Amino acid sequence: MNKIKLHAQLDCGFKKGMFYFIFFLLFTGCQDKRTMEKVYNNRDKLMALCKSKSLIKSRGQNFYILKTYKGNKTNEYYLSLKEDKLILERDSIQYVPDVVGWNKFKDSMNYKMMVCNYVKKMNQDLEALDIKEFRTDFSNLGEPLKLYLKDGKTISYIPNLKKLPREDNPYKNNLKNIRGDWYYSE
Repeated sequence: MNKIKLHAQLDCGFKKGMFYFIFFLLFTGCQDKRTMEKVYNNRDKLMALCKSKSLIKSRGQNFYILKTYKGNKTNEYYLSLKEDKLILERDSIQYVPDVVGWNKFKDSMNYKMMVCNYVKKMNQDLEALDIKEFRTDFSNLGEPLKLYLKDGKTISYIPNLKKLPREDNPYKNNLKNIRGDWYYSE
């Protein structure tokens, strides 16, 4: 008699576990689709926000690097996050004024505050779209914008797939089209 109860309990537990697993798969699949739609629907805003810039975060997300590009020159800003406050630790300036409009030498009193506020606002805009960071320094490889999502996936703007290196490239083969020139990769 106890064997029958145990078998029924195991069978019920297995079915319950399968239900939760299937629910999880459906939920995460819907989440992915919602995130992709959110990003795609805000593509013009993202293109403007990310133009000529990259924002890279450390794994612990307590260290940020903002890069801005003008031709073949790059300005870099290194920030740390301490107690929910961004602090500009150092910078490396190759051109003035920056594409964002900062001029370190013209108004140095407000310079650090402007950089920190800019990165904070940019980060908030990205977080609202489930984006962790982005890069635009792959343009010469045919990928003008690459967005790294919080869940580890990427969304890329690729206006011409033929510009991506080699046909047998595993990255290229893993790309799935969202719509138009926008792709995601797991």
